[in-house]
Amino acid sequence: MLREQENSRAVLRGTPRRVEQVDVIKGFNGNATPQRFYPDENGDITVDIKELERVEIHFPGSMEALSPLPIGSSLDREKGIFYWAAGPGFFGEYWFHFGRRSANSETIANRIKIVIQPKFK
Repeated sequence: MLREQENSRAVLRGTPRRVEQVDVIKGFNGNATPQRFYPDENGDITVDIKELERVEIHFPGSMEALSPLPIGSSLDREKGIFYWAAGPGFFGEYWFHFGRRSANSETIANRIKIVIQPKFK
């Protein structure tokens, strides 16, 4: 996996990229309707959650993690779904980098910032 990440980073480094919207599901309700999130003017997507809240990020296609994933998270690379149930003590901003090559060799990359607020504030 580490070698795959290094190769993916090398492929994406220094190349123009296209950023895609993502669908986000927050919480533990299996029937929740996803919310669509679009990149800001810098190409970043920000998702706000509360401490201990689960987040699921659905990308439009398969995706590779280009940065280390935290404890309690996983990425279904084939389906393009990132899952994270942030445990106690996770507060603040966490940045994630995901990328892939499209069928026509276009670089598609997403920078996701997850901001975790205390549950009781």
